[in-house]
Amino acid sequence: MTDHSAQDAQTVHEASTRRLDLLVGVFVTALVIILGLSYSFSKLIDDLNQQGANERARLFIGEDIVRKINLIEKDFYQIVATRSTRACEIIATEILANVSALEGDLRVLQSGGTVRQIIQLNIDNVDQMVREASYQPHERSPYTMEVIEISPHLDQIRKNTATLLALTQANAKECSASSQAEHDLAQGELETFLKGIPPFFHRLNENANRLFYGSNQEIERIEAELAVKRNQYKIIEMSLMALVIVFTLVFGLTSVRRLNAAHARLSQTLIAMRAARDEAEHMATHDMLCGLPNRVLLESRLEQAIARSKRNGRIGAVAFFDLDGFKSINDRHGHDIGDLLLIAVSHCLRERLRASDTLSRFGGDEFVILIDDLSEADEALIVMEKLFGCLRTQYHIAQKEFYITASCGLALFPKDGEDPQTLIKNADTAMYQAKAQGRNRICVYNAAMTDEVVTQLTIKDELRLAVENQQLRLYYQPLIDARSLQIIGAEALLRWQHPQRGLLAPDQFIHIAEQSGLILELGAWVLERAIQDARPWIELYPGQFKLHINVSGIQLKQSDFAERLSALLQRYSYPAEGLELEMTESILIDDVAHANGLFERLRHMGVGLSLDDFGTGYSSLTHLRQMQFSYIKIDRAFIHNIPNDQDDCALVEATLAFGHRLDIPVIAEGVENATQQVWLQKRGCEMMQGYFFGKPMSAQDFLHRFETQRKTATPPLPPTDGA
Repeated sequence: MTDHSAQDAQTVHEASTRRLDLLVGVFVTALVIILGLSYSFSKLIDDLNQQGANERARLFIGEDIVRKINLIEKDFYQIVATRSTRACEIIATEILANVSALEGDLRVLQSGGTVRQIIQLNIDNVDQMVREASYQPHERSPYTMEVIEISPHLDQIRKNTATLLALTQANAKECSASSQAEHDLAQGELETFLKGIPPFFHRLNENANRLFYGSNQEIERIEAELAVKRNQYKIIEMSLMALVIVFTLVFGLTSVRRLNAAHARLSQTLIAMRAARDEAEHMATHDMLCGLPNRVLLESRLEQAIARSKRNGRIGAVAFFDLDGFKSINDRHGHDIGDLLLIAVSHCLRERLRASDTLSRFGGDEFVILIDDLSEADEALIVMEKLFGCLRTQYHIAQKEFYITASCGLALFPKDGEDPQTLIKNADTAMYQAKAQGRNRICVYNAAMTDEVVTQLTIKDELRLAVENQQLRLYYQPLIDARSLQIIGAEALLRWQHPQRGLLAPDQFIHIAEQSGLILELGAWVLERAIQDARPWIELYPGQFKLHINVSGIQLKQSDFAERLSALLQRYSYPAEGLELEMTESILIDDVAHANGLFERLRHMGVGLSLDDFGTGYSSLTHLRQMQFSYIKIDRAFIHNIPNDQDDCALVEATLAFGHRLDIPVIAEGVENATQQVWLQKRGCEMMQGYFFGKPMSAQDFLHRFETQRKTATPPLPPTDGA
């Protein structure tokens, strides 16, 4: 997903979140309002229910009041009808008790108490409630007026009861002549009193019935209001349920969409995480430049291959490749060009391997190959030859041509090791042995190589001190003109006077110097010392003597090599025309463009260039012609068996013919007898060099030999210069 699409997705997600938050806020607000209304209606309904219960309790009290008034009225008439004073007293006591109970009921009604207060009623509480009602007139019961109208009648009932009791008692006494008048008076008052009782109780019942009916009306009003409120409450409940259902649906749909979106994002995240995990695993087990397995993955596969080899009895091989001279390509052309060259080489190698084989890169220019499931060791060598064929070609990188060689070490398993580390180390040891033997070759590991590597490491450490301790020596071997057999030049040969090992030839330490980088220091010492030694010789035959010095390809890859050499020639006043630099074909293979530029500057200075060990490497004839070499030197390996070996004779004759056609003089190395001398002379070889004409000698011995020749012989003919 791109950054732009990720931002759009984030914007959409934030907008959706804001809409959902707004929806939740609206729902919560509506829910709070509806819950508040619901609570208010619920409280109101509870209050109405409580009022209804209170009114029913008061209605019960009202009924009790009417019943007690009827009892009181009945008791009044019983008193009148009774002639027994004792019975009248009992009825009067009952009337007074009912009056007291009636007063209590009236106090409850007047106080406006609740059902609980009515149930727990006692006289003290009633009195307290009446007092509170008197202090809070706005909170008095709606029946206060009826109670106030009934209460005076109760006081009248007490008085009437007492009066009736007294009159009855008086009427019941036996009349004497003296009290007859009083008796008649009492009888008259009693009759008068009884006449007023019906109207009195009629008014009292009217008040009690009004109280009773008022309570019924209040109950009906409360029940009607309660029915309305219950309907409203049901509407609120339904609204709440509808709101909850609507919000649930909306929230559910929104949640489903969000869940789907979240699921989609989660799926994308999981895909991205899997891709990141796979990429991390790939980065941890593969080389980032070429995409090849790295050391970790190779060792894992190698461990499995070793286990399979032990089970099925077959063998495998580990090949350690190192590109020759790759560091100089990086230094001269930059790492970008070097990386492109490594990628091209890796593609070429991978195309020539089986699917079951593993090509890995350890870093730099080192490649390690696992070849599995072989029946014999020769099969591994066949695979290696195919890979070397891949390297023996031109690589066109950034409009430049490169020739690559490689040194390869081969270790077999389980013979040469039963674990990955040992096999890789042994293959690496064999690879260094291949470099020591001249590079561009394959070496199969054997146990003796390990001791040899230890020896080479020791030599490398000791070689660092050789220059400081003045252990290096220069020897000079004469170069002979084939026509006059006179000395016309000398080749400077480096030797190391080792304190323990004796005099060491270059093939015992030069390859170590090149691998360690010490070749630059050794090469600079050889150039300066040889020019210094040859200064007297050039004066003997000015313009005719040539000093041949071998230079390493690593030296020639220095960007300021020509400038350094020019400064050295000026320091010792040595003519550039008297110097011939000998180099192998590796300089052509490594970098043709750089070689052309360097050779042009050297030729402009007057320095000659010779191609050494011709035929032992890989050269393009086109490049040989373009380089304009002054000499071609045939390697001693081809001279050693002439004229007895027909193949070597054919190769030498072809080389001589090649040089003659290109007008380049040919120097034959390793001439050891007169037969070889004559054979070469007959075929037009221009110059010769070998033990037959003189072994390598010190500078003093060479000067003595040169001066002796000058005194006893005619000056040599000028050397043929093919430039």
